[in-house]
Amino acid sequence: MFWPEDPPELKEQLRQLMDLNYRVKRMTKYHIKIGEVNYFTTGTITIDPDTRHKDKGFEALIELLELRYSRKNILILDVGKRS
Repeated sequence: MFWPEDPPELKEQLRQLMDLNYRVKRMTKYHIKIGEVNYFTTGTITIDPDTRHKDKGFEALIELLELRYSRKNILILDVGKRS
């Protein structure tokens, strides 16, 4: 998950994502993937397949992940599947 050259700030961001129980994949030195959300160390956020998020930065990433993957939203989706 960590690269030797990672700055302390990036290491802390990765730890925070893992502490929040997001399934984090490190695609490259500069690219982090959480579900359909891609975060680049430049602060750019994209959503698969090819949508660029309007906001940038780690705080914007956390806000987006909370909206897309919060437990409340997942429960609502699960209930919807049963119908």
